[in-house]
Amino acid sequence: MKNNKAAFTLIEILVVTAILSIISLAIFSTFSNGLKIYNRITKQSGQEDLVIFCDRLSLDLRNSFNFSGMEFGGREDGFEFATLVNSLKLNKKTVGKAGYEYRAQEKTLSRTQSDFSDVYKGSGSKASAPLKDIKSAKFFYYSYDTQTKEYSWLPEWTKEGLPLAVRLELEFDGQNEQEKFSRTFPINAGNQINEDEGETIQ
Repeated sequence: MKNNKAAFTLIEILVVTAILSIISLAIFSTFSNGLKIYNRITKQSGQEDLVIFCDRLSLDLRNSFNFSGMEFGGREDGFEFATLVNSLKLNKKTVGKAGYEYRAQEKTLSRTQSDFSDVYKGSGSKASAPLKDIKSAKFFYYSYDTQTKEYSWLPEWTKEGLPLAVRLELEFDGQNEQEKFSRTFPINAGNQINEDEGETIQ
């Protein structure tokens, strides 16, 4: 008695398996290349955000000054100071307070600002979009000691007046490994104070 049931031969199964393997490899390669392109674009975007953030910080510090009630206060994870800010309520640039803070739990580095009226009313600060995925960030403050005639970087600023400069050191996740970034921001008003004493920033 003949068996008329159709069946696959071993060769047919091997051919189909080979074709499926080639198709799967092509799909995986396409997704892998897409992921690499996405990571490259994301990394470039993150670096551009960092450049913009530093430009904003540099501008704030160049416009900083000594102002009663808004003294410069610095910690290792952030600082605040009097500077010129763009007030949306007044629709012009005015005296205000800017602050920069690193939040380790959220891995963010953010900027806040308040205009003169907000500071004295105790109103909340307005925050801009923060830098994300920051592994660590530290601020240091450049000081000149008039007694010892020496310059030094301090992890905190509790003195009167302004420091000569602020340095930002941070680490963030790069494409292949953790990357480090460091930049120093001079303070014009701080320089002026010490120039009166016969010293300038080095």
